[in-house]
Amino acid sequence: MWNKDILRYAMRQVQRKRSDYMEYPRKPTDEEVILLNKNKMREDNWLVIWENKKQIDFISIKSRQRRTIRK
Repeated sequence: MWNKDILRYAMRQVQRKRSDYMEYPRKPTDEEVILLNKNKMREDNWLVIWENKKQIDFISIKSRQRRTIRK
């Protein structure tokens, strides 16, 4: 399943514990879509892989590029 591959790739890029990440990347919520649009990113191409009170990590579905956005 491609979601698991994306998650494994993201974990290799940043040294975080596996428990810090979500079990599977998920589609952004309406509030997160607004944040993506403010940062000129299309919501169709991004999944949420990690979130806390200050920031959200997204990963691209196509290129597996990571972006961190502050809330």
